[in-house]
Amino acid sequence: MGFTFKQFHIDDDRCGMKVSTDSILLGSWARLPQQGRILDAGAGSGLLALMCAQRTQAHIDAVELDAGACAQARDNARRSPWSDQVRVIRQEIGEFARTQTQSYHHVISNPPYFESGVVAPCPQRARARHGLPFNQLLDALVTRLHPEGRVSLVIPATALASLQQAMAERTLHLSRLTAVKTVAHKPDKLYLLELARQAVTCEQTQLVIHHHQGVYSDEFKHLTANFYLNG
Repeated sequence: MGFTFKQFHIDDDRCGMKVSTDSILLGSWARLPQQGRILDAGAGSGLLALMCAQRTQAHIDAVELDAGACAQARDNARRSPWSDQVRVIRQEIGEFARTQTQSYHHVISNPPYFESGVVAPCPQRARARHGLPFNQLLDALVTRLHPEGRVSLVIPATALASLQQAMAERTLHLSRLTAVKTVAHKPDKLYLLELARQAVTCEQTQLVIHHHQGVYSDEFKHLTANFYLNG
């Protein structure tokens, strides 16, 4: 069945990780360049790549290692209004970074950030959830990042310290941070992060997804209005 957005449809039945609120938040929140090149690292179904294509005129390379997910991302991109704007590449992101020469003005990724806990029984889902430590991911992204480029990520709140350690070892700095709560009275669940090479003052905000009644908050609906059919 997949997931239908305002301007495109995503099928994800061949992907280890399905369409999620995490990725929809990241694709809506990221501060993207209108021109140039964008890299979607670990593209999965191609959701983030297509969100970037809808929002910009940039060329987008979507890199995904898993064969089933890569094929599905290609199908989703081909059926979208931006088939000429998005290129889907089957390759491990570190190998891609080492073998390419072009730089990217923005890199976006919903990385496999579950570093502990029960490994998913499905091998494909396990790879999608546990497959790449932050240090390896950042090494690949920094290799291809334009000197003035930015990296946008979404991670669980529990993974922030691990990411910050990997960032410090690679002289990367936080330029934006949005703490995401499911409801106002609960602890932070996710962080939306923007990284830069240069040290800057970090813009810090907070986003609550649901009112206590369970309906989406006005701020969530405003952020995602260009994508959700009910937005």
